Amino acid sequence: MKNKRILIIGIVINIVLLLAFLIGTSFITKEKLKEKVNSLDVEVDITNDGTILVTEDWDIEFLEETNEYYRNIYYHKLEATNPFIEADEVNNNIATFSTIPSTYEQKLFKDGKEINIEKGYSFNHDLDRDGNIIGGIDRVNLEVFYFKSEEVLLGNYQIKYKYKLEQFVTHYLDCNELSLLLIQEPIKIEKLNFSVNFPNPISKPFAYSNQELSSTFSENSLNASVTSFYSLDNDYFRLRVLFDKDSLAISNPNHMMSFNAFNELESYEARQQEINKTKDLLSVDQAKTKTAVYIINIVLVVLVILIMIITYLYFENIIFRPKVISKATSINESLLDSSLILDSFLKKRHFLGLIKKMELNGNIVRENNVLIYKNKDGLSVEETKILLGIFQKQKTVTLDKIDYLALKKKVIDKAEYEDKPQLILLNFLFIFIFYYIIIYRMKEKLALDLIWTKALIVVLFVTSLVFFILLRFKKRKKYKEVKAFKNYLEEAKLKDDVYLPYYISYGIIDFK
Repeated sequence: MKNKRILIIGIVINIVLLLAFLIGTSFITKEKLKEKVNSLDVEVDITNDGTILVTEDWDIEFLEETNEYYRNIYYHKLEATNPFIEADEVNNNIATFSTIPSTYEQKLFKDGKEINIEKGYSFNHDLDRDGNIIGGIDRVNLEVFYFKSEEVLLGNYQIKYKYKLEQFVTHYLDCNELSLLLIQEPIKIEKLNFSVNFPNPISKPFAYSNQELSSTFSENSLNASVTSFYSLDNDYFRLRVLFDKDSLAISNPNHMMSFNAFNELESYEARQQEINKTKDLLSVDQAKTKTAVYIINIVLVVLVILIMIITYLYFENIIFRPKVISKATSINESLLDSSLILDSFLKKRHFLGLIKKMELNGNIVRENNVLIYKNKDGLSVEETKILLGIFQKQKTVTLDKIDYLALKKKVIDKAEYEDKPQLILLNFLFIFIFYYIIIYRMKEKLALDLIWTKALIVVLFVTSLVFFILLRFKKRKKYKEVKAFKNYLEEAKLKDDVYLPYYISYGIIDFK
């Protein structure tokens, strides 16, 4: 019965671990979205001096209740990997965010109706709801728009932003460059539409992005779109447009570079596209790897449960039932040793069986529930110690005053087979604890060095399994003998008093 409980507990533990792993890794590998953008329309008007006027229309859905929102606006021109970032003359090629009130704006709408909001801006050193300076004090080439609403924001809204970036276009000897970092934090955007309006006639511009881009050009306007481009594995979106060098009248020398850039930038964008394709492939491989890890995990859990069930059926003689021996005298172990092999956690009945043996031997006399000490003749050393432990230097003792816990300790400390061949529950439990730790530690790099992880798990699994099976192998024979002996007693129903202590100790009959 005890083994059946251990089996059920072991199966439940493994299933719980499996569910915890599958559910836990889902939360680990996927950041919960607070909002998603159904569509984002961005219009950029380039003026003759290279300044740009940006208008953004956000169709946004708040997935959690809030009453505030931030919009980070980046206006640094060159990313860290840009081929010209180390050129001396680009150090002063810096745009300026216009803080003239008429050049910036933010509005919130619900179903076409404007909602009253309290607005804040980082360049005005405004404070947010918690009393912190919006955007912080260490920001570089960054301004933050902030608003809070009296009503709770949940569901679909429309946000309109307007801002001006002065001297944002860079002039090279062979082209002009518009490089706009639109987003640099994770957010889900379903569709993005981008339009760039040029002040003067130009030939067809060249548009690039770190996402797959489709674009058209007509009447001095470039229209680009990206559909379902953004995922939580990416962290920015930049648009670069190269167009005719003489189409603008840029006069600021800090924004006029004295070298050709078109070929370098085109090559740079081509390399970026290859990198993005590689990332996409890695993302696909990572998804496949995660699936493989899940499958491996499920298979291992199922395998453990099957092994536990087979082990239980085997040691309980439900399958491979040992042949019932015809002679009870083939059991060589003492009464307590044999009962200990049969049941690793000693119970009171084991000692009651031994007391019955002592009574039959004449070592003690029992009057109702009182034991009277007589002698220790014919007892083994172990049984003598138990006898002395029962009486504690007294001549009499009642059954309910016997310290069975102390007696159990005496037996367990000296017993060779105190651990019955069990279901190896703890062994597999430790294996899977290590397994979950490994996967958890690899949550961000699940596709890297996975072969070594697989090898480690397999080695750990097989080594532990073989080790503990071998450790218990020598106990199996004795356990099977004792189990067969118990089966024999149950079937033979022997009347001889010599077997009565075994009947009591094995729990076949009650102590009387």
